[in-house]
Amino acid sequence: MAETDFFDDDLTSGPAEKKQQESEALTAEVDDQLESQTMGQKKEQVNAQVASAVEEIERLRRRQNDLERERTDLEDISRKQDEYEQGKRNMIERLAQGFVILQKQETETSRLLELLGLTNVKFKDLLSELKAINDEKWSDKNFREELDKALVLIDNARMEYNKAASRIDVLKDGKGATGELRPFTTHEAGGRGLIDVGFGYWVKVGIALSMPVVIIAIVVLAYLIIMQMV
Repeated sequence: MAETDFFDDDLTSGPAEKKQQESEALTAEVDDQLESQTMGQKKEQVNAQVASAVEEIERLRRRQNDLERERTDLEDISRKQDEYEQGKRNMIERLAQGFVILQKQETETSRLLELLGLTNVKFKDLLSELKAINDEKWSDKNFREELDKALVLIDNARMEYNKAASRIDVLKDGKGATGELRPFTTHEAGGRGLIDVGFGYWVKVGIALSMPVVIIAIVVLAYLIIMQMV
């Protein structure tokens, strides 16, 4: 047997090699500790980043809500602006049209009221004249003459009535209501409509209407002649 077969490695290794082994073991232990510390730091960094990301997401969510509210407010303002512009334009147009229409109606109403006042006075006078006719006092001698005068008054009243009814109807634009003035027809006039009468009739009407003026003129003329003679 050779002499080297029974040598132990620990016995044969020198102090230098043993020191090196101890140094390597210490280095490995330090590396393990450093690696453990690095993993902990990385975990802390990841956790911090996660927390930061969550905080950023929350901040962005709040910002999104703020922007949504701002958009809603702007849309509401825009809608109100459109409503204001359209409403103002429509109301100015309608009020301007209404002002013109009311001015026209006011003028027409004033003219109508004036015509109604004059017509009321005229009708009152005609009514008094017709009621003053007392046919019971007509004598046989002047019966025909009184009858002609009465017919003249009636035809004159009818003519004034139709004229007033037509004027009022024109001023009211033909929109007369039931019960208002309406012109007499030929049938309602007892067969003596304005178209049916002849020239002689109108001569009588003229004489009858102008008779009071002629009488007054004769009286005034006679009075002046008498005053000159005195």
